Amino acid sequence: MSKSAFLKLFDNFPLIPFLDYFVYEKFHHDNDTLYRARILAAMIFFNMLVIFSIPIVLLFVPSMGDVLVANIITVTLGSVFIGLLYVLRRFGCYMLCCNVAVVSGFVSITAGIIISGGPLQSPAIQLAFIPSIMMFCLGGMGAGFAWSGVVLVTQLVLVAMGLSGFAFPNVLNEGNLGYNWFLDWVIGFFSMTIIIVTYEYLNLRLKGERDREHEKYVFQARHDSLTELPNRNMFSQTLKDAFRRAHRTEKKVALLYIDLDGFKPINDQLGHEGGDVVLVSMAKRLRNAIRETDMVARIGGDEFAIVLEGLNETDSIQRVVENVLEAIAQPIEAKGHSICITGSIGVSIYPDHTHDMDTMLRYSDLAMYKAKQNRNTWSWYDESSANLGGMSPS
Repeated sequence: MSKSAFLKLFDNFPLIPFLDYFVYEKFHHDNDTLYRARILAAMIFFNMLVIFSIPIVLLFVPSMGDVLVANIITVTLGSVFIGLLYVLRRFGCYMLCCNVAVVSGFVSITAGIIISGGPLQSPAIQLAFIPSIMMFCLGGMGAGFAWSGVVLVTQLVLVAMGLSGFAFPNVLNEGNLGYNWFLDWVIGFFSMTIIIVTYEYLNLRLKGERDREHEKYVFQARHDSLTELPNRNMFSQTLKDAFRRAHRTEKKVALLYIDLDGFKPINDQLGHEGGDVVLVSMAKRLRNAIRETDMVARIGGDEFAIVLEGLNETDSIQRVVENVLEAIAQPIEAKGHSICITGSIGVSIYPDHTHDMDTMLRYSDLAMYKAKQNRNTWSWYDESSANLGGMSPS
């Protein structure tokens, strides 16, 4: 089964909302702690299920063991686990709950081994490893190894006592010993299966959330927060990649440098919110005016850049530029006003004008200054553009 199918299967059950009900509210702000707390809550519930199932089994097969002892164990451990869920939800105390849960399991299993004939005879010996597995999942590698040592030493001591002739009590019915072995095997099997499946599921969910957070941070680092267009950093990398591809395929790359005409008065009249509406609308229009294989970026306040790749003729570049100008000139509704704005565009081409990326940026900028003299137009880079470098767009 693939990871996606595994997650989809378990996402159909309301497991996460159920577990989250018992998780301390502040844990929801830290994904690592949240997921460990979910695993802890799931294991506590499973332990409760196992504990409460024992007297039910003995109710139907009373000859398998001492019902009174089973009821005492059930009430004691059930109370402990219910208390742990309350503490986990109300106060947090994650590591305290982990240790109490593991100690409770360890003590109950060890006591079960002792009162059912010792480690050389007791069916409960099959469950001795469960506290170690629980702590590996809940507390990490160090805590897991520590508890493995505790379990190992405890069992070695009990084995040594049995070999030295110590007589362990046995509350089990000798005639149903096979049933007891089978029951404990079933408990151990399902314990391991549920612990591993729950741990794997929640870890996959955690990894998925981390991947989404990483993608979010990468997107924010490479895109403008207002328009969600690529920012200057991503623009520079895209242009660099376009140069490499154009050199390999012997195609043209066009760089369109766009400045909005008269944008500052819009900010003055409608405030920054009105200006933001214009910029967002303009970003959508520019995206729709070019091919999916091309890129538009916001590189300044009201300045945009478009990279056109895979071109053979300048006529195709001219058509795109005219489409962009037409898209910019369409009225925009902002804060109850119909705003008409235009753009000035400077265009330079690789390899016609230059083979250097920085020079191409400068040439497009200079061509934009030339177009700015007339507004609502565009201009190729030429020698006359170089004489306008001292102007400032407005």
